[in-house]
This record gives sequence, C-alpha cells and structure tokens, in this order.
Amino acid sequence: DNKKLEIGKVTEKYSNLYNYGQIVSTNPKQGSNVRQKTSVGLVISKGPDKKPFGDYRGQNYDDVKERLENQGVHVYKKLKYTDDVAKDSITSQSLKPSAAVVMSQTTVTFTVSKGPVHFRLKMFSGMNKSQIESYAKQQNINVVFQYEASDKFKSGEVVRQGPAPNAIVERGSQVIVVLAK
Repeated sequence: DNKKLEIGKVTEKYSNLYNYGQIVSTNPKQGSNVRQKTSVGLVISKGPDKKPFGDYRGQNYDDVKERLENQGVHVYKKLKYTDDVAKDSITSQSLKPSAAVVMSQTTVTFTVSKGPVHFRLKMFSGMNKSQIESYAKQQNINVVFQYEASDKFKSGEVVRQGPAPNAIVERGSQVIVVLAK
C-alpha cells in the first residue's frame, strides 16, 4: 500500500543496535493501519553512544581491569620497571583519555609498573640456598653461587655476598653469594 504518508517529528537517539542514520522506531508503529497523509514520527539512530575513554594512569591495574571488563572493554597489559610509579599501578595507556569510544567495542593495553628498577639488596646471612633463589626470582636478579671451605661456617651457610647487604642494585644485575662447603 502506498498511502502517501508524511514525515512528522524526527528525533535522534543513540543506539547500539542500529547504525547511524537507520530508523530505530516510528510513531505510529510499523504495521499499524493509518490513513493517507498521516504524519509519522521517526526516531533515527545516532549510532552507538561514544564516551571519552578516561585517564587511568596512576590507578591500580586490577581495579581498573575489572571495572572496564564489566563495561565490555578488552584489557591487556605490558609490564615495565619504574622508579617513580608504585608496583601494579598503570604508567601509560594505548588510548588517549579523550578518545571517544564505544566501551563494548574497545580494546586497550595498559603499561603496568613492575616496581622500581633499583632496590636495596637484602642480607643473605641466615638464609639457605633455596630462600636466596626465591628472593632472586622475586627481585629479578641473577645469583651466582660460589663455594669455599670454611672453619667458621657450616656447609651451605652464607660466607659473604657481593654487592654487600643494603647496596642499591638494579634488577637484572648479578649478585655473587659465597656458600661454605
């Protein structure tokens, strides 16, 4: 039927279901019986509602990840040592804070602090080899064990270490630990 309808009031609204410019709804509704020259109101899609992504730098990664994933965002992370940002805090993000995005269609990568590059080395005296290895893994340092005979120390006890306890060292650096035979 060609009833020669007239376009009435046209309004726009955001829609995740309809692309920009598509008709979301009509008034009267589609399929209604109408007379010729009836005025039909149209609601036209403005497309999905875009919002500024936001600035998450300095915030805890796990908290932000949970919040954003609940909004449908795909979240990824890269780790980096930083001396000026707390461990597990976001140092940078792949999207500009002002980027207009549809959250449910967005992917972001955060760079997250692994903690400081430099740290104060622990005293290994009183620790056994496996405790030292565990500490080394946690702090990302390479420990080289050397052995020497000693009358003062029992087998497996720490004789000395280099650098000395409380020295400021960089992650990834080498530490020598001498154990008694």
